[in-house]
Amino acid sequence: MSVTYLKKAARQSTTDAGETREIVQNILTEIEQGVFNGSASGTASGLLWSRMSPEDRQALARAAQFGSAQALAAFDRDAAKAREVEG
Repeated sequence: MSVTYLKKAARQSTTDAGETREIVQNILTEIEQGVFNGSASGTASGLLWSRMSPEDRQALARAAQFGSAQALAAFDRDAAKAREVEG
């Protein structure tokens, strides 16, 4: 299935690709070292959120909304197919 973009947003982040890569790598390293566990997930998410710039927070929120919308649309399509099969 190919992806069709309705429009492409201009890059607005204040960080460059190298800095973003470093931030992500540091977070992944912390996760791999076992810094995060189930009981600390609330604290960890708050810590990660506080490290993010406002632009990155907004981008993450939009990506989460988009993902939720995509999942709901897929569920609706699957439910419609199931209703067709059941007749």
